[in-house]
Amino acid sequence: MLRPTEGAAYGLIARPDLHLDVHRPFPDTLRQLKGLRIGVAARGAAQELVVRTLLKEAGLDPNTDVTWLAVGSPATALAAFTSGQVDVVMSYTQLEVNLRAAGASFDKVLVLSGSDTPLGVFWQAVAVANCAWADSHPDTVMKFCHALNQGFASLANDRAAGPKAFAYVNMGANADEAASLWETYKSPVIDIPPLTEQNWRYQSRFTPNNYTPDFSRHVVAGCATA
Repeated sequence: MLRPTEGAAYGLIARPDLHLDVHRPFPDTLRQLKGLRIGVAARGAAQELVVRTLLKEAGLDPNTDVTWLAVGSPATALAAFTSGQVDVVMSYTQLEVNLRAAGASFDKVLVLSGSDTPLGVFWQAVAVANCAWADSHPDTVMKFCHALNQGFASLANDRAAGPKAFAYVNMGANADEAASLWETYKSPVIDIPPLTEQNWRYQSRFTPNNYTPDFSRHVVAGCATA
């Protein structure tokens, strides 16, 4: 692993016709999901592992108290949600933007964006490299790490950088909308929990059998500060 590249950016959204109480605190708010159908991008992937952990902490059995459905990419997830194939879906920036663009409404049952949410110091995305290749190309790895770190520093410190990045990936119909979306969704790339051994071990909260690989063997030393 080189460095984390995104903090928690998830959310749980529900169809408004379910009339779930979105003002309940965690974990009580998740107890409302018993008997419902939950959509995740792919079965067994990170989204499902995260929701399973949170459901267990709410006292639900993720194997029997809910039904899981794979909803795929943002486009197919949008269709599954708006057509009523799922009741609740694990959301992220692109899906919520697509839903609003389609005129679809949703209730935010649980906000999971930021280290002060129930996910805590969670890394939603990380930059990785093949271990053997990284060991044999240390200079190239550090140059990449330095460029990556400069990019994230720019997003954090240059007010124009984030909106430009969103516009580049077509987040927003125009520059003003891209800037507005950046203000709403910027926290996961501004508030990225640092790469420490303590945070590394924390990720095991969301892994099968609470497994975490050895920090010293699987983290490129110095990359996060290059």
